[in-house]
Order: sequence, then structure tokens, then C-alpha cells
Amino acid sequence: MAKRKDEVPEAPACVHDEIDAYIAGGSPAAEAFAPGLFDEGQMPLPSMDEETPWRRRAGWIAALAREGSGTSETELRAPGVEAESLADPRQGRSGARGSGAPEATDPGEVELNDVRLLVVHPNLGTRKQVASVLAQLGLQVSTCGQTEQAILQVLHERPDAVLAELDVPGFDSIGMCRALHDRVPEIPVLLVAAGDDEGSYSLSMEAGAADYLRRPVTPDFVAERLRAVIARARAGTSERLREGAAPAEGIPRGTQNLSRELRRQELKIQSLFELSQNVVGCLELDDLYQGFMLTAMGQIGLASGALFHLDASSRVLDVVCRGIASREVRRLLDFRAGLGLYLLRAPQPLLLEEGIFPRELANEVRAARETGFGVACPMAAKGAPVGVALFGHKVSGLPFTADDLVMLTAVCNFAGPALEGARLYSELHRTYLSTVRAFVSSLEAKDAYTRGHSERVADYARIVGGNMGLGRHEIDMLVFGAVLHDIGKIGVAEGILNKPGPLTPEEWRIVRAHPEMGARIISNIEYLEPALGLILHHHERIDGRGYPHGLVGSDIELGTRIVTVVDSFDAMTTNRPYRQAMPVEKAIALLRGNAGRQFDPEIVERFIDLLEAGSIEVRP
Repeated sequence: MAKRKDEVPEAPACVHDEIDAYIAGGSPAAEAFAPGLFDEGQMPLPSMDEETPWRRRAGWIAALAREGSGTSETELRAPGVEAESLADPRQGRSGARGSGAPEATDPGEVELNDVRLLVVHPNLGTRKQVASVLAQLGLQVSTCGQTEQAILQVLHERPDAVLAELDVPGFDSIGMCRALHDRVPEIPVLLVAAGDDEGSYSLSMEAGAADYLRRPVTPDFVAERLRAVIARARAGTSERLREGAAPAEGIPRGTQNLSRELRRQELKIQSLFELSQNVVGCLELDDLYQGFMLTAMGQIGLASGALFHLDASSRVLDVVCRGIASREVRRLLDFRAGLGLYLLRAPQPLLLEEGIFPRELANEVRAARETGFGVACPMAAKGAPVGVALFGHKVSGLPFTADDLVMLTAVCNFAGPALEGARLYSELHRTYLSTVRAFVSSLEAKDAYTRGHSERVADYARIVGGNMGLGRHEIDMLVFGAVLHDIGKIGVAEGILNKPGPLTPEEWRIVRAHPEMGARIISNIEYLEPALGLILHHHERIDGRGYPHGLVGSDIELGTRIVTVVDSFDAMTTNRPYRQAMPVEKAIALLRGNAGRQFDPEIVERFIDLLEAGSIEVRP
């Protein structure tokens, strides 16, 4: 049947396819808690070193007034709630993960003077101003500007509640809420949102938020909701752990302290157990780094940390830092001599203090201390060193205890073998990939026109996959599949591959069999099993007219849909036996014209955006 003139020709999918904000003094969060109170210039901002745990902001406000800031203490306090206040019950939407959590029967049982609240917001002025307003109601308020640091602070300090804002660009309050709910579900998180968006509400509840408040809200309304969620959380804790409930009046203070300490030890053991579960079998280095740093720093309440991961020859593979710039850390240790070598041979964690190390290491120890570190922990696997972790001082300012060093020893004992296992897996992966690439290169040498084709497809696919949020392991398998997608052509004669004219029906049948042949070739390689579907289905189409199985739409795996787009683009923009390379503009037009039929439209647009942004370089 003849094609219409306006019909977009299909894009070739392989060699022989036919070609027919927030600022201090004006932040929405501050205005939401006390409308009109925080005009620019009314209150000087405290310095970062005043951002210490549980400092009562009421005292800071009073001192400011006494020192002559130009504003009286009365003027700095939050205004009373007027009759037309927006703090009505519709402003709060309570819930817990899975919903159905009962409301507190008597919020008044919670005394605000006993409540310790952590306010989390990326803007210093906003969180300081919100903290100062809530402190007027008697709360003990601490502030934090980073979600990751907030998780560590909560794990160590155990506040009664956490207050954070939704929908701040670059600020993952939902991720923080989910992490806290998983680790310390007894500590409620309240999220403040700009409106009553059902999507945000559902996302917040799924993450485990104890309450969802929509702006504008008043300080008294926030206090009311805090009382309710804290009372509900305490009631739930009492129900789950009756022996851990608050001691009745008359029980000696020492017994109360003992109960609290036992609970802290229980939580430490629980965290170690969780770490052991997470690291056993984990082969992703980034996940291991994150889990190790979060556990070690969170359990002791450390301000900063750095992990030096080493290979079998004590060469640095990676340096991972939290709470400190990596450029300040990398120059500290040389593991061939000096302090670095000494730490590798140490049998246990060492405080970075004078008198512990040999005199010739005094300058290096001093440099580490001046950078902010207070303790060093060697890490080993089967007796061989795999790394060294340096940790900063405790957020509380208290010295390290023997229990702290025992905890760090336990965490490092879990993490050391896991790091070595992940390193060996990474080496195995690189070896596999090098072998596969060498094999594919020898195959492509049969066809001068497709030499380098698989490498280009793999590079394009890796960039698109990363842009679409695929994880490291998914990208690794995507690259393997892209490199091997045409491996089945090993069974296709060179005369067919290099034929300058049209293929006969029989030759076309042979070419179309290459996906199934490729899948059979790698089907017995267990390591490459995740890439099997990509090799088998890279000629499927969104509209179901592809081969070999005629899959439709999302039945085709995401990685396969990515390779289908980039494979076709490379086929169009490189020379072939039957035609010269197309201009990039024409190839883009063909991709867009066949989106929704041959290709996934979203992937087409992502790929074109990356091309136009220069993130993908077209190579011959």
C-alpha cells in the first residue's frame, strides 16, 4: 500500500531495517506561624553557633531586648490569637501510615514546658524565627537546616516531635519523615504545607507523618496539634511496651534513669541489628556508605564523619564525607606511611589525642583534630585492612565514653567485611564488562559499518537511564544489555550483514532471528540474567508491531525501551552499506514522528533534551 505524502516514515531500528523562595524576614513559613511579626530588619539573625540542641529561644529573645535591639521584648513575642483566627480544626489532617490512628483523648495532659521540638528548614532565618515564636509558648526548641543532619540529631537526642515544611525546593522533608518513621516511629513528625493538596497529603501519610497542617496556622494551633500527636505517640508506646511506660509517681529517680538508659541501649542494639541486616548481601557501595555513616554518626550523635575505602594494596578507592567538605579530608592521611599506616594497623578505635600516638605523628594528629575529627576507627575484613573512618566530636559537646568506642567498634566490624564484598563484586563486574566489550568488538570487526555501534548505544543508554532515575545496578545491567544487544548476529553471515542492497525474504528471516539467538547465547550466564529481556526484546515496538513477541507499551521493560530509542538513533546517524549517515536534525525528526508508535514518547523527549543540552555527544 502506498504511503501518504504527509505520513512520517519509520525510524530504522537496526542495520537492515527498512527506512521507508525562602529569605529571612519574608519567608512564607515564618509568616504562616505569626503573620506580620517577622518584618525584615526587625530582628537580627543569630549566628550558626547558637544553633545548639534544646536552647530555649525565650531566653534569647529576652536577652535581645535587654541589649537594646530597638524592639521591646513584648513586641517580639507572638501576638495573641484573634477571634477570627484561621486555627480551626480543618487546618490539621491527622493520620499515620496506613491511617486509622486514634486521636489523643486528652491533649492537655502534655505540658508544653516538657516538650522538646526540632524545627527543620533549610533557611536559617526562617527556622530561627519560627523557633523563637514557638519558644514563647514554653516549648524547648532546637533547629536544624539539613534533613540528613536532622535524622542524626533525632536518633541521638530523641526529641518529642519534629516540625518541617513541605514543598521547599531541594529539601527532602518526605524522605526525612519516612526515614524517621522507619527508625523511630514513636517520635511524631508534623509537616506544614502551603495548601490542602490531596497528593501532598497522601504522600505525607504514606511517609508516616503524624499530622499534616496547611498554612496559614498560628502558634497556638501548632501547640494544640503538638499536644495531640505527642499524647497519641505516648499512648501508643505505652500500649506496645507497657514495661517501658513513664514510671508512676513515687518511683525513685534512679530507677527512672535506669529505665531510660536501658531503652537507649535497646535502641542501639536494634540499630546494630538493622545495620547487619542491611549490609549482609548488599553489593551497592553507595548504599553501604550511606548505611554505615548514618548508623555510626546517629547512634552516638556525631557532627561529622569521613570514610576512606581502600583496595587490597591500601590505595584509596573512595572518600565519603558527611558534615565536612571532602577537599579538607582527602589530604589528611597517607596510608603508605605516617598516621594513615598507623591507623590501618590499629586493633581498635583510637581517640585523636596527644599521648596516644607516637611523638613523630603529633603533627598529623593535630591536623586531624584541627579539621574537626576526634576519633579514628580502623576497618578490616578477614584480618586485612579495608578502610579507616574518622569521626568528629559529639553534637552534645560531651567527651567520648567507653560505650561510644564499643559501639563504633561494633559498627565497623559489621561494615568492614561488607565493604570488601562490595569491592570484590565491583571488580567482578568490571572484569565481566571488559570481557564482554572485547567479545563484542571482535564480533563488530566483521562489519566495518557497525564497528563501535554497541559501545555508542551503551553510552547513550547509560546517560538516559541515569537521567530517568535508574539505580546503579539497573544502569549496570542496562549497559551490559546495550553492549550485548546485537550479540545474536554472531550467527548471521557477513555477506548478509554487509549487503548493500535489499535483503531477500530468507535473509530478512535470518536477521530477525538475532534477538532470540542472542538471548540463547547468554541464557546460561547467571550474572547477566537481568539483561536477558533487553537482548530478546530490543526490536519490540510500543504499538505491538515489533518482534519477536509483539509486546505492547509498558509490557516492554524500561531499559529495553531506552535501548530501542538510542539504538535507532545511532543506526540513523552513522554510515550504513545502503546509505550515508543522516543529519542529526533529521534523525530527531524521525524519532519524534514515530513516538507513540515505534518508541516510548517520554524516552524520546528525554533523549532529545539531553542531546540539545550537550549531555550526549554524537560520535561517528
